[in-house]
Amino acid sequence: MDLMLDGKVVLISGASRGIGASIAKNLLSEGCNVIIGGRDSEKLSNTCKDLESDVQEGRKIISFQGDLTEKGIPEKFISFALENFKSLDILINNVGGSISGGIEETTDKNWEDAFHLNLYQAVKCSRLAVSEMRRGNGGSILNVASIY
Repeated sequence: MDLMLDGKVVLISGASRGIGASIAKNLLSEGCNVIIGGRDSEKLSNTCKDLESDVQEGRKIISFQGDLTEKGIPEKFISFALENFKSLDILINNVGGSISGGIEETTDKNWEDAFHLNLYQAVKCSRLAVSEMRRGNGGSILNVASIY
């Protein structure tokens, strides 16, 4: 299927495995340049190796290691894409997780951490990406959420 994405630059958070890695695989087969992000450098490296066969001629897959809930890392994530590809066409916010335990066991800190992980990092990355996308020919931002 041709989604007319050939040559687009895609930045995917939470892509060292699971949904994010699957999204990367499909976008690589469409001819995109893909940056996968995650916290574990070994998992990122393995995912890049696993997806090498899906990379189209003249395209690349690279990885960015960092925790997007940490101060300054969303800025570095977006900058990394621009340093390597000079543009950003698609941002896929795919980082997330859940809180274990019931309402009585869940602390305010647990809730705060969950919001930082599931919402605030996506808002920060999106805000940064929009300014870059406006400098080019626009772009798309997709937010992925899952419950497990």
